[in-house]
Amino acid sequence: MSETPEKQLVTDLLELLQCLSISESNPTLKRIAEMQTVIALNNCESGATIPEVMANIRHQPYEIITVFDNHQRKFCDRTIYDKWMSSLYLTDDVKRLADTAIHNHITDCTFSAVDLRFIEQLNLKTSILVTPSYNYYLERPEQGWPQNSDWCEELASIGKSLYYTSRLNLNRATARHQALIRVSERYNMPYYQTDSSGNLLVCNSLYVNASA
Repeated sequence: MSETPEKQLVTDLLELLQCLSISESNPTLKRIAEMQTVIALNNCESGATIPEVMANIRHQPYEIITVFDNHQRKFCDRTIYDKWMSSLYLTDDVKRLADTAIHNHITDCTFSAVDLRFIEQLNLKTSILVTPSYNYYLERPEQGWPQNSDWCEELASIGKSLYYTSRLNLNRATARHQALIRVSERYNMPYYQTDSSGNLLVCNSLYVNASA
């Protein structure tokens, strides 16, 4: 995931909306600005709830990202129809709404270093990654996300080290998964993996089963 080019459009629309909110004298223009903002953040329909979105994007041939607020109301559902990345720009005002984000990978590979930077930038409480066979969850630490990118670089570095250690014989997906277990524990982030039905497979020591 990365933040890119709709920046000017969304910024302009939200600035317009903010100005119009100061004066209610033209509700028609205000409504137009609201609708344009919604359109800028939504160009696909993956479902209304978190379970629906997870089911609907699992086998898509390209990445999709959806964002929910803390009341589990979806306000963003976007794709650029690329199988290796998704692109999303949110202004600071909209970022404050973000609580849970869901996106998919077309292979069974966990969060990338780029994903981690995006998660930190949005200050997400929970990030969910859906793949053809698995679900991966990463939760914000109690002290908040790290304030630098060291943990993202650490994930990439450890993943490469594990992958190139021949005696371990790990594929790239498993190497990255093992690396994220280490990094998430180091930075006190609950991280776990389930199968597509939600059955727990692997978790780090920070994971707490809410149903237990």
